[in-house]
Amino acid sequence: MELSLPVSIYHTIAKIHEYKGKQELYVENYSDILEKMIDVSKIQSTKSSNAIEGIYTSDTRLKELMSELLTTNTLRVLEPRVF
Repeated sequence: MELSLPVSIYHTIAKIHEYKGKQELYVENYSDILEKMIDVSKIQSTKSSNAIEGIYTSDTRLKELMSELLTTNTLRVLEPRVF
């Protein structure tokens, strides 16, 4: 089976491969910064969603609540289940 694609498609595939490599380098070299950015974005997203619902709190309190929720959910996953 022979597949004939336009040259532009090959260029696009090459760019995707190149950008994927760059993304992996960022993840390896800047993982701590990326993790902080993820944390900030989660807090901002939650704060915005809460504001839509009329719920307002400080970033510090929101961070505490989210940390508590994460700990609680992690513990639930780790608890043995009895049937």
